Amino acid sequence: AELVANYMYNKADKVIVVSNWQKEIIQKIFNIPENHIKVIYNGINTNYFNAKIQKNRNKIIYTSAPDRGLDLLISFFPELKKLYPNLELHIYSSFKTWGKYDYHSKELEDSIFEKAKETEGIFIKEPIPINKLANELLDSYIMLYPNHSAPQNYFNAETFCLSIVEGEAAGLPIITSNRGALSEVVENNISGYLIDDDPYSENYRKIFIEKFIELYDNVELYNKFSENAIKKAEKFSWSNIIKEWDDFFQ
Repeated sequence: AELVANYMYNKADKVIVVSNWQKEIIQKIFNIPENHIKVIYNGINTNYFNAKIQKNRNKIIYTSAPDRGLDLLISFFPELKKLYPNLELHIYSSFKTWGKYDYHSKELEDSIFEKAKETEGIFIKEPIPINKLANELLDSYIMLYPNHSAPQNYFNAETFCLSIVEGEAAGLPIITSNRGALSEVVENNISGYLIDDDPYSENYRKIFIEKFIELYDNVELYNKFSENAIKKAEKFSWSNIIKEWDDFFQ
C-alpha cells in the first residue's frame, strides 16, 4: 500500500477515479490529498439508444457479471412469476465479457446458470456487443440488479456500473442495492430504487419484491421513472464525459 501510495502521489500528476465512492476509498487507504485526486465518471455512447422500440412489459433483464446478484435474482424470480405469469427474465451475463473465464469462474457461472435453467421463465443468452444489446435493453421493461459482494472474485462493490447506465439510457427503471457507487448512477425514488438492507436478508427480498410490484403496477409511476432514467444516463454520455477530460487536460 505504501509503495502504491508513493507512486500515485509522487510519480503521478493526478489520480483519476470514476466515482466519489471510489475516491473516498482510495483517499482513505492510500492517504492521497484532496487536491491530488479527481473524479471523472465513466461514460456510454447514448447514440445506441436512439431507436424507437416498443417496450415488452413482460421482459425484465439482467446484464452484469454472474456473481454480483444473479443468484439472488434467480431465487426472487419465482415469486414474481407467480404474481405475473407472463413475466420473463432475460439474462445477458458471462465472465467471458470481462475476459475472465478460468476454471474457477466457469464453475461458479455454471452453478448459477444451472439454477436458472431449472426455473420457468428464465432465458440465458450469450453476451452480445453493446450495439446489439442496446436493442434488447430498449425492448425490456425493468432492470433488476440485487447487487452484492463476491469475495471469491475479490469484488466488493461497484465503482461505477456501466450496465446500470446502459439500462437507464434505454429508459429502464432500476431496482438495485444501495452499495458502492450505485447511488451515484441511480437516483433513489427518481430513476429507480436503492435498497439499503443486506442483499441476503429476508427484509431485502421483501422490499425488492414490493418495489417491483409498485413499479410494475403503476404505469404513471413507471413512465416517470423511465423518463428520469434517460435523463440520468445523459449525464454519463461520452459527449459530456469527453468535455470533462478535455477541460482537465487543458
